[in-house]
Amino acid sequence: MKFGRDILGDYYSGSSREFLLTNGIGGSSSAAINGNSTRRYHSLLSASLVPPLDRVVLVHKVTESFDSVSTETAKILSFGEEKIADGFLNLESFEYDFFPKFRYFINGSIIEKELFMVYGKNCTVIKYKTLFSQSKNIKVSAKLFLNYRDIHIMGAEIKRSDFSYKLSDKNELVFMRNGSEFLKCSFPANSNYLSKNEIIDGLCYEIEKQERGETSTDSSLLAGSLEFEMERDKEYFLAFYTPEIEQSNWNEVYDGERNRIAAIREQAGKDSFVQDLAQAADSFIVKRESTDGMTLLAGYPWFSDWGRDTMIALPGLTLSTRRYSDCESILSTFAKYCSEGMVPNKFPDWSSEP
Repeated sequence: MKFGRDILGDYYSGSSREFLLTNGIGGSSSAAINGNSTRRYHSLLSASLVPPLDRVVLVHKVTESFDSVSTETAKILSFGEEKIADGFLNLESFEYDFFPKFRYFINGSIIEKELFMVYGKNCTVIKYKTLFSQSKNIKVSAKLFLNYRDIHIMGAEIKRSDFSYKLSDKNELVFMRNGSEFLKCSFPANSNYLSKNEIIDGLCYEIEKQERGETSTDSSLLAGSLEFEMERDKEYFLAFYTPEIEQSNWNEVYDGERNRIAAIREQAGKDSFVQDLAQAADSFIVKRESTDGMTLLAGYPWFSDWGRDTMIALPGLTLSTRRYSDCESILSTFAKYCSEGMVPNKFPDWSSEP
């Protein structure tokens, strides 16, 4: 799937198409293909704290400037007036094969930003690479927008005093809320972190307003910005993850994730369309902590695992894709709560019991 300037060059066309990344335990990363956040559910990292539920927005977004040219795309309500940040005009293409890729054309340089999640972990990684440039180095300033809220709820007051951070001795930021660690961020070795701790209000969610008729403005914490320089032909990683996760060799993790998806595609057969469907199906097959087994989510971003939806979707998502052990595990998950011949209607969002 690939989109060019004919779609991305228009704010509304780019904002009406979305992508989704998942991590196999209910967590996700999503946005519009121009980088805009058009739903309350859009975020760089929504973590599932009790898989596959208790989903919390930890990283709202990361917006970059390359050589002082901003790529931020957003609609902001300021003093009753809507203003559009037009970073999308620098976006050359958006492509989703194994992972979503944004390619920017700035001052004669082509810069690629690629996202991936780590399977089984609440971790989203950004990979940057200069594909073409006449200059040796490109200066990067990445703004970190954080939050800590249930994915379904927005508009709650964010208090600057609740958030703090510390720097570890291994190129890692540790963010805290009310004194407790909730997020880590590893960054390139040549980076400089500038703390802001500023509340940004009036963020407009296009789809919430136009399609759902609900509250459409939200707030986010601009924690600060990471600044570093990129050399040509080198890869740079920003990783965001929950506190129990240890820093890794992100290049090796990236290769491992690609290989995992490639294996899913290969297992599905040789037809490329069927392979695409098998890759998409993988997003809905997730681990359920309470049963120590697998289950199916009825849909992102709203739903949990529903009995009726699971039994309808089970053959297509598991048997057609040759994921027989996952099929067995999913049936076992629901069988554990079978009552009078009936499977559970659903597992609630805030409980492990159906």
